[in-house]
Amino acid sequence: MIVCGLRSVVRGFIFVSCLWSVVCGLSSSVYAVDDRDMLMEEAKNLSWEKKYDESTAIYKKLLERNPDDIEAAIGHGRVTAWSGEYEKAVEIYEVILTKHPNNREALLEMSRVFFWQKKYEQSLQMLDRLLEIDPENQEALKLKKQVEDAKKAVKHFYIRSGFEYQQISFASNAPGAHLLFSYREPKKWEVRAGFDYINKFGDSAPGYRVGGSYWATEGTVLSLDVEFAPKQIVVPQEAVTFEVSQKLFEVLVPSLSYRFANYQAAKVHMVMPGVTWYFFPRFDWMAKYILSISQFGGQNHTNNSMMTRLSWNAIDPLILFAGYAYASESFESGNPINPFGAFHANHIFGGFKWEIYRKFGIDFNYDYERRNNGSRLHTYNAGVFYSW
Repeated sequence: MIVCGLRSVVRGFIFVSCLWSVVCGLSSSVYAVDDRDMLMEEAKNLSWEKKYDESTAIYKKLLERNPDDIEAAIGHGRVTAWSGEYEKAVEIYEVILTKHPNNREALLEMSRVFFWQKKYEQSLQMLDRLLEIDPENQEALKLKKQVEDAKKAVKHFYIRSGFEYQQISFASNAPGAHLLFSYREPKKWEVRAGFDYINKFGDSAPGYRVGGSYWATEGTVLSLDVEFAPKQIVVPQEAVTFEVSQKLFEVLVPSLSYRFANYQAAKVHMVMPGVTWYFFPRFDWMAKYILSISQFGGQNHTNNSMMTRLSWNAIDPLILFAGYAYASESFESGNPINPFGAFHANHIFGGFKWEIYRKFGIDFNYDYERRNNGSRLHTYNAGVFYSW
């Protein structure tokens, strides 16, 4: 009897223990679900408040707990795109679609990122994939129309005609004229050609230029420009400029340029590192350093110059800019009489580019130059442009 009683007590204890474990397990599971949902809601709210770093941290925490949490992964990609890191967002969506190739939300969000990047072909490809799965998806249909309209509005051709006039305190004024024509496949390549005419220091002659740019990657651009003015003295008879620029962190674009200019009586080599910083929506700041080595009469002369410029895209059709430059002048400054005069100049410049009506616009640049020898120059450059 005693033994049977003990067995009953033990069995009861085991049953109660098992029941308690199940209850605790269910409680923990419910708590985990509730905790996950709470964190998802918090991450969404933070993203709507534009607190992208805090929102991203929560999504990463959720993905550490469960790498297969698709909703958290899509949220992570969305916040990454909203913060402007488009390439990183694309990588996140690619990982999701590798595991779940028919995930409708990931396809839609990835096509939206391509649209923001102006990669219209890739955006349409993703939308077509989505519409094959869900032909009545209203968001996809609406976005597809926006992408198609934007693609039609892309401007490939550009032509600009300009007039330059320079008031010089120590010589007669210098007029000039310019014409530039270009064709571009956005984010792929561009070719351009132009004509220049200048009459300065009694020397007047035409000049010609050709060039192009190539997008080696999404953020890497290579540019080459060649100039010819065989009858000129003030400007180079031949010049070649090569530049490479690379986008970093979506907001920085460092660049490095090399220029060789061959004048009638001198040769000039220039190395120009620079950087452009998109530090605030619609604002960018550029700084550039110029090292030039002039070869004239068997001598070499080195000059150091710099320039900085602030641009503001006030509204989509209008860009304003202003800047300052310090130039240690050499033959490249247009001083054929004494290329090693070693005078210095301060430049203050500014201007605007305004697309007045759809494809037609005007631009204007003004440069005030004051040299340490007391000379002053005022340069005005106005132009009209048309793009289609």
